[in-house]
Amino acid sequence: MPQRVAVVTDSNSGIHAAEAAKLGIYCVPMPVLIDGADLL
Repeated sequence: MPQRVAVVTDSNSGIHAAEAAKLGIYCVPMPVLIDGADLL
């Protein structure tokens, strides 16, 4: 089975949302909240 790779960065990377979308980069907003926990 082929493996898939994704490029992910956070919103502090300096990459604008439009540029990230154009390049296929996923941008996660900071801070990240998972199950109510604030993960910086």
